[in-house]
Amino acid sequence: MVTRESEERMSRPFFENGNMLVLRGFAFGLVPGAALALLFKAVEFFAGSRVYTLLLNVDFIPGLGSGQPEWFELTLHLAVSVLIGFLYAILLGRTGKPWLPGILLGISPIPLFVPLTQLAVSAKTPVLSDVTAMIWWIAGHLLYGVILAALGTKALQASKKE
Repeated sequence: MVTRESEERMSRPFFENGNMLVLRGFAFGLVPGAALALLFKAVEFFAGSRVYTLLLNVDFIPGLGSGQPEWFELTLHLAVSVLIGFLYAILLGRTGKPWLPGILLGISPIPLFVPLTQLAVSAKTPVLSDVTAMIWWIAGHLLYGVILAALGTKALQASKKE
């Protein structure tokens, strides 16, 4: 039996439900963020291109410096990714279009390759002229955007069924 309350809940866009916004924001951030980190870790391990080190590097941030444990740097990366996930959840709820915001949010960190390579205090990160690292950086962030958009597409489909 459909009640008036359930009809109202179903007619609301999925982003208006605070609990769902939080859950989707975390999922939209953690899944592509973890995938990007795993890809870059594999690339660094198998190909030697230091994109994972660049992704996690925080040695240029005052107060943090070098020598932070990997788990801490990865947590910072995932925290930034969760913020992007929340922004994506809001944009998705307002536009109902998963692909453009997903891809744009995914590729927006690509230009950070330049300052991150230049600001790094340690010599562990790739140099600006490392074309292979730059290509992996671009490909990885494009993949991040594709995963984000795919998750958004699934979320929209699920919200239509609710």
